[in-house]
Amino acid sequence: MPFLTSDSPSCFYWVVYFGVRDRTMIDSMTDVTANSLQGRKHHGIEWVWRRLLAGIVDWMLLIGWVFVAVMIVAVATAIAGLFSEYSFQTNFGASLMYFGFPVACVVVVFRHVLVAFRVSSKGDTLGHRLFGLTIVDSSGEIIFWDCALGRHILGSPLLFAYVFPMIVLLIVAPLDLDLFSTLVAYWALWGLIVSSGLTIMNHAWMGFDAAGRGWHDRLMGTVVVRDEGLTSRRSR
Repeated sequence: MPFLTSDSPSCFYWVVYFGVRDRTMIDSMTDVTANSLQGRKHHGIEWVWRRLLAGIVDWMLLIGWVFVAVMIVAVATAIAGLFSEYSFQTNFGASLMYFGFPVACVVVVFRHVLVAFRVSSKGDTLGHRLFGLTIVDSSGEIIFWDCALGRHILGSPLLFAYVFPMIVLLIVAPLDLDLFSTLVAYWALWGLIVSSGLTIMNHAWMGFDAAGRGWHDRLMGTVVVRDEGLTSRRSR
């Protein structure tokens, strides 16, 4: 099957072609699937809360990954005496300050990629599995990796509205350190506020959506349903 078709959604494909058949914000095909796969039957406060709790579980796991990775790097650099003229405690603190955020960004991006692989093979994240939910496309089948990655990025405002801009700031930091410091100081707070607001809006959207779908589901042509063995894996 060709890579860029309406039946094989891609993260980059959606950015360029926002209105492909059956894959728009106002599509009907996936709403029909939502009905047939009991998406609307479980739509409502209980179902939205189930998705919210699944998301919290996934993010708690991510925070655990970040914490472990940052601690490993900080301890390793402190033991190696990267800042050799200081004590272990001072080296540890300096390592956290210099390497903590870059390491966290790498872990966050890496884990999103891994989760996309899991969704494309298992049909769920660990949080979804815990609460009995499955992610499918408009034909009721498990989605492909490119669609899963696009959906996961669009459904994580903390990633695309906070982490990604901070990564850009880190890249351009050597060009103007004063400007970098100023931008980071502002975005460290306002970026968190903006991304948190977008997260709340997306979950509120699910509560009012006819099929209980967030904007990332609408954009990528997916729906989250109860896991009842209804999905299958397509071949390209």
